[in-house]
Amino acid sequence: MDNSTLRQKHGNTSLLKPKTRMGFLWFSFATLLASLSYFLVTQGGWYWFFGQFFLAWALVLFFVVMHECGHNSFFKSRKLNSFFGFVAGILSMIPFKAWQCIHWDHHVHTGYRDLDPTTVSTIQANVTATQRTFMNFCWRFWIPIFSLVYRVENFWNVKKLSKLYPKQLKRMCLEMIVVAVFWISIVLIYGIWPFIKDFGVAFFAAFVVQELVMLSQHSHIPWDLANGSQVTVKPFSQQGAYTRSAIASPLVSKFLFIHFDHHGAHHLYPQVPGYFLHKVNFIGENTVSFFQWVVKSKRMPADVLIYQNSNSTGQRI
Repeated sequence: MDNSTLRQKHGNTSLLKPKTRMGFLWFSFATLLASLSYFLVTQGGWYWFFGQFFLAWALVLFFVVMHECGHNSFFKSRKLNSFFGFVAGILSMIPFKAWQCIHWDHHVHTGYRDLDPTTVSTIQANVTATQRTFMNFCWRFWIPIFSLVYRVENFWNVKKLSKLYPKQLKRMCLEMIVVAVFWISIVLIYGIWPFIKDFGVAFFAAFVVQELVMLSQHSHIPWDLANGSQVTVKPFSQQGAYTRSAIASPLVSKFLFIHFDHHGAHHLYPQVPGYFLHKVNFIGENTVSFFQWVVKSKRMPADVLIYQNSNSTGQRI
């Protein structure tokens, strides 16, 4: 499908370019929420509950900011994207350079489960019965184990990163050290138990939301396998078939996800900033309500959701 045809279908996306003002606005909004949450938590009583809510909200926003900066689509300047992506990565507990490399390869290899570095582990059959029971238990009772595993398996996995990106490994490891030192210092200075008591619920909630969003984007959708053969990558224009847009209500989509939930449009146009994705006229075959996806997916065991797809189960979610 050529560019003129895409413009007729989805609008002229070349006009949807990063705006530095928008980048600063959203980053400032997330920072304001985080600051407000700290103030509320320190007041105690009912204010503590509002503090958890605002901090969880801020943490989700920082995760989305990191994602956008990884595409160099949050600010006009590449330097600003790198700096604020690095900061947002620290706050998201993800080394930014590792995120940027892994995530770009995800876009390049979307559609091939054994080539995408974020999905290759979902085709392996050596998952024990105990592991399946554990992951199904966590999924059923809203314990965000996949959000943690997603981070560790992809962005903190030195062995994996050294194989995929040997030239960038030094910088990745340095960023890992920075992220680790930052959070260890914060926890030790604040106190382990006081930190858990004051902020633990917010981090837990943010991880739950991030897990739902990440799993909604590609899980249980049939993908191809390269099986070691030389294959042609799927062009962005065809990746809608391998991507799900689990779209939340307009307010949630804008103020919580910065339209990150318009994931089909994002895969077609990864250069378009998230804050403009809702302007892309794209409703793919896998577009669903975020709430309905959560309800349906939670009825499905985690191992079925992740390791199988709709062709094998006959269930479209």
